[in-house]
Amino acid sequence: MAKDNGLRIESTKGTFKFCAVVGEGVENDNNPGNYEYLATLEVDLDSPIINEIDKYIDETEINGKEPSKVPYQTTEDYEKIPEGKAWLYSKTSTKWEDRDGNINDRNINIYNTRGKKIQLPEGTGIGSGTEGKILGNMKQWTRGKAAKLEYGYTIWLTGVQITNNFVPYEFDNAPAAEEDGGFEGFDIPGSTEVDEEEETPTRRSRRSRRG
Repeated sequence: MAKDNGLRIESTKGTFKFCAVVGEGVENDNNPGNYEYLATLEVDLDSPIINEIDKYIDETEINGKEPSKVPYQTTEDYEKIPEGKAWLYSKTSTKWEDRDGNINDRNINIYNTRGKKIQLPEGTGIGSGTEGKILGNMKQWTRGKAAKLEYGYTIWLTGVQITNNFVPYEFDNAPAAEEDGGFEGFDIPGSTEVDEEEETPTRRSRRSRRG
């Protein structure tokens, strides 16, 4: 069987409901003392990215069993999600360990509309309502064996792209007013463009995909 390298994710354009991709991240409730970068994006339920995710899940299902977790939810799972929309979830640890056992900080790439990496102004994050995309890699995970086998899918976040309507979030927990005119699909006021060469939820009821 060929090795499964996962599904490369470049989401459909949507609206960020939550985006913590700079600073110390968010503490993992199940693993105190460990922090993650998280991004939740609202997209249309019938958008290409949801269809791609569903197709990948169908192609990698195990023994005909339903996965216990997939990386999006709908109004069936959470009533605050509007009809016809899906909330796409992604995450990654704020640290990574190299082959020598050294612990390093992880950087999430932030891109403008032109696909250029940018750095947000000091002390500023990406607020709810900002329009953009999630970039990452979706992988399958398994737990247990044989009859008790459980599996699911996670999108491991590598970057985000801001496409319009940038809403800054100040780290004093008070969201700043939106800049006049919004993001307008170009550079964020006060941001710095960097060289291109630089590197940087719970069980849900799956919608019917088989017709």
